[in-house]
Amino acid sequence: MSFGLQLHDARRAAGFSQDELAGRIGVSLPTIGSWETGRRRPRRDHAIDLADALGCDTPTLNHWLALLGLDPVPDSRVIPLAERRRELAELEAECRSYAWPCLVMDWNFEVIGWNDAANAFSELDLGRDLAEPGARQLLRMALSDHYRSRLLNWDEAIGVMIAMWKSEQQSIADPGSGALFFTRMMEYVFAHHADQVERLVRLWQNPAATRQGIRGVLPIRWQTSTGDVLNLHAVQTPWSDFDGSWALDWMPADAATWEWLDRHRGAGPRIEPNDAEALPIELSSWRRLLRESREALGVSRRRLADRSGVAEDTIYAFETGRRSPTRERLLELCGALELEGPRMNAILDAAGMEPEPSDWARILLGDDVRFAPRRHSAMVRHHEHGPAEVHEYVDRYPWPCLIVNGTCDVAVVNPAARKLLGVDVEQAAGRVERNLVTLVTSAPFRERIGNWPEVASRVVPRALMPYVAGTDDARDGYFDRVIHHVRERDGHARHLAALFDAWRANRQATWSARLAFDVQWRADDADLLFHAVIAPWNPFDPYWAIDLHPANAATWAWLSP
Repeated sequence: MSFGLQLHDARRAAGFSQDELAGRIGVSLPTIGSWETGRRRPRRDHAIDLADALGCDTPTLNHWLALLGLDPVPDSRVIPLAERRRELAELEAECRSYAWPCLVMDWNFEVIGWNDAANAFSELDLGRDLAEPGARQLLRMALSDHYRSRLLNWDEAIGVMIAMWKSEQQSIADPGSGALFFTRMMEYVFAHHADQVERLVRLWQNPAATRQGIRGVLPIRWQTSTGDVLNLHAVQTPWSDFDGSWALDWMPADAATWEWLDRHRGAGPRIEPNDAEALPIELSSWRRLLRESREALGVSRRRLADRSGVAEDTIYAFETGRRSPTRERLLELCGALELEGPRMNAILDAAGMEPEPSDWARILLGDDVRFAPRRHSAMVRHHEHGPAEVHEYVDRYPWPCLIVNGTCDVAVVNPAARKLLGVDVEQAAGRVERNLVTLVTSAPFRERIGNWPEVASRVVPRALMPYVAGTDDARDGYFDRVIHHVRERDGHARHLAALFDAWRANRQATWSARLAFDVQWRADDADLLFHAVIAPWNPFDPYWAIDLHPANAATWAWLSP
């Protein structure tokens, strides 16, 4: 049914005449008539006003907007995820700024971004040497002769991916019944790595190697082409829940590995900021990206037409630039290709359209996913981890780690963090003593941090600025108590004022999905350097992890027993 007929029926159902509806939204009577007969189409703001006046819900409004070829209004539940969204180009740029190897991944373990350090560890150029569609999927990379000889704990690392695919009901015994990407990937494996299939089958038969809802941390043993054995910690953290993109940081796990990286820094292939050929996704052309996505999955235009309901000639016209699609049509095509959020939204961004919440975002919101019935909400069911269970994991980390809750109270401190801080914050007398504001403004912390303004403005979320500044009339009583405690402890408010000044100087520094920065620490007998990463403990529990990864050989040597 056309938009005009639906508007007519909705107006009649609400009991309004055309004249009454025109008066409610501030347009003329003939305008309402022209909309209902289809002679004219309303602007987006008028369509929103119509839905509001007629008491329509958000799904109905978005259906109308789709009929009109207009962008939808966001679901109110999605807005917090959308506000924290990071576009793929932003993730790639930030990834390239890191000194350690870092990969940006989607849900299917496809690498969609990387940095120079990742190229150095790989001893190849991920952009040019793995340019074939699908070649940067982690299983395909790991099966290649180049990577298989380097990853010494191959079974353990690949077992993590397999455990996740098993939870999604993907089967190596019947790959054709799985998702498009999985079917295509397994076709390649059977054709090019038949000698490794038996090994994969054995791993598939093993019990799950990971627990859902627990943070992904995996030790990596790596051998270079010259025989050097390196040790790293691979840490997976959310980067953009809206798009469903993750960071996979490969943090050097000992002094020898940092020394190797320092020697080889800049020696491998480099990614230039404007080097489009080195990027995993061509971000400027939605047509090219749509075609390449279809071809990478081995889907013909005819098959895509059958799966999407969009005519084959229309798909050809879209890909060749003869026609421009509506957002609804692009979503139908992306859905039929089961594209992951980063690639789907790269297409929408390039087309100048509003992005769409990924399958992952929908699952976090408790929805049935839109395009991929293979996903099951049960596989990411909510886990409530108390401090004792979190301790079980972070106490194993050889790097300092603090876990904080939603009100910025330190809930867990691991042994390495206690050694670094020289005090067990977790055992403080009360909540206010364990709060991050209390910690970063304390004299011991200020004296040991070489770059205190930068660290303080990042460790303590900028969202607390109104409480420290005293400008929020509706502030929570708990933070009043924190501020009062700091003032009483210090006998003045200078340290709080310094924190406020640091926030003002770093206006972009706030917790979103992830935050990375350096920490210069003065120990009694050494100057230490850490790469700090703040990210959610997992997507479900109200905890944030503050990881302090040793950033050079001297820091690892100091921290090691």
